[in-house]
Amino acid sequence: GKTNTPEFGLTPFTESLALGPARNPWDTSRTPGGSSGGSAAAVAARMVPFASGGDGGGSIRIPASACGLFGLKPSRGRTPLGPEIGEAWNGFVIEHILSRSVRDSAAMLDATQGADSGAPYAAPLPGSFLEAMRQSPGKMRIAFSGRPMLGKNVSPEVLQGLESSVKLLQELGHELVEDAPAIDGEAFSLAFVKILAAELRADIEEAARAAGKKVSV
Repeated sequence: GKTNTPEFGLTPFTESLALGPARNPWDTSRTPGGSSGGSAAAVAARMVPFASGGDGGGSIRIPASACGLFGLKPSRGRTPLGPEIGEAWNGFVIEHILSRSVRDSAAMLDATQGADSGAPYAAPLPGSFLEAMRQSPGKMRIAFSGRPMLGKNVSPEVLQGLESSVKLLQELGHELVEDAPAIDGEAFSLAFVKILAAELRADIEEAARAAGKKVSV
């Protein structure tokens, strides 16, 4: 069943006109994020062990962060989108789940990865993610950054969580390097919004045809 999601999966919060706002089970005065906020709330409230999510611009990762869950956006082409479509938002959207553990996410990825019939492309199958999770990765060199890629500020709670994660990884023997790719945030945002606007209009037209309605501008 579906819990709640904003119209067209468009916003990083979940407040649909049809169903009203979804509440964060840790604090009902706060949002569970979006657009997979209903799924995140259901998993965080222990209604279900995991729930589906689609991520085009953070719609798995944002609710996972807001609700204290594990949320992975797989590589493009890793999980199928069909049979109705082969690609969504020009390849931005990837389907997976929100879960309470890396183990559950890896197990579901094993069950769902691979192309469906008619997929325009697919990521290579690397083997079992669940088995890989159980193996030691050895010493890794990991980049991290507390600087925002977009926007201006990062909340103190997030920076504190990052600092704790860096410390834990160092204690596990990994090399941590503070670095980030140089990205023109304004140019990136403009390009993303252009694609999103065009895809949203196409989604609206498709929904109108399915419902036998005429789109009013």
